[in-house]
Amino acid sequence: MASKYLLYIPVLSVLIFSAPPAHAKPAKCLLAVDDIVQIDGTCTFIPLSGTAGSFKIMAADGRYFAYLYVDHPDQGRGFWNEAPGAGHAHTPLEVLVRNGACWQNDHAKICAW
Repeated sequence: MASKYLLYIPVLSVLIFSAPPAHAKPAKCLLAVDDIVQIDGTCTFIPLSGTAGSFKIMAADGRYFAYLYVDHPDQGRGFWNEAPGAGHAHTPLEVLVRNGACWQNDHAKICAW
């Protein structure tokens, strides 16, 4: 009888550990850090699942990307990869405040339209 239920373990594992994929969409984006524009134009916009309003933007050439994690309705934290082509967003952009389609502070600006 127990062996009958063992057949369900692989199926349940897939259901439990798989999340619906985030759907990447083309967008127009801006990423500026210390007044240097890193992304300006067509990009990939990826909503982050499980977080209301959080997202990732990536330049069309893949050299730069940034994450915005929404903490409160008009406030979030940003991170970006800083080194062109780096595979992780290791540099914090600190707390960003929403202003329309943009999230910004005195140091950085992330926008997606």
